[in-house]
Amino acid sequence: MPKLFEYLGLIIMFYSNEHEPIHVHVIYNEFESKVEFIIENGIITEIIIRHVKGRNPIQGSKLQDLKDLLEFKSEEIVQKWVDFFVYHKNINFEKNKYKAKMIITQNYSEVDVKVINIVEAKLINDYVIHFIFDDKVEREIDFYPFFNASKNLMTRKYLEAENFKNFSIKYGDIVWNDYEMCFPIWDLYSGKI
Repeated sequence: MPKLFEYLGLIIMFYSNEHEPIHVHVIYNEFESKVEFIIENGIITEIIIRHVKGRNPIQGSKLQDLKDLLEFKSEEIVQKWVDFFVYHKNINFEKNKYKAKMIITQNYSEVDVKVINIVEAKLINDYVIHFIFDDKVEREIDFYPFFNASKNLMTRKYLEAENFKNFSIKYGDIVWNDYEMCFPIWDLYSGKI
């Protein structure tokens, strides 16, 4: 949350409960990778593509498409992260068709081979959702404390029950309003946000 770019089928986005270091998540169908930006003295010195726990990583031609986008948009991605999480500004979505070249480090050393998908999500009350995962694990999560503590207006709008209840399951993840809001699958599986 929110969705920043869509590029050749790749969705580049933030999750609703992000943390430092500055990073984005990239989703392509059921695949997901995380992109971290290492910044020294205000300059991006390294970009690291990492595995996301509970998901298969983006590979092959789609990984190359991701690298192409990062070459062209990395500074803008970092600025959007700062605007959203530090200054609590709204972020605009862009659909791109850029091509460029750059060498970017991949680090899949943290690979956890267990892939997790949500198969069912049922609203229990205004802010509590009951999840069933594909390995039969079930969790109930109360989202109210997260939304109530948020300072960003894009997030706080989901305090309205009408907005919150309009979620869907897409490629094993729960999303609201075309990735305007979503959470890391492993956090949901662990029962925390």
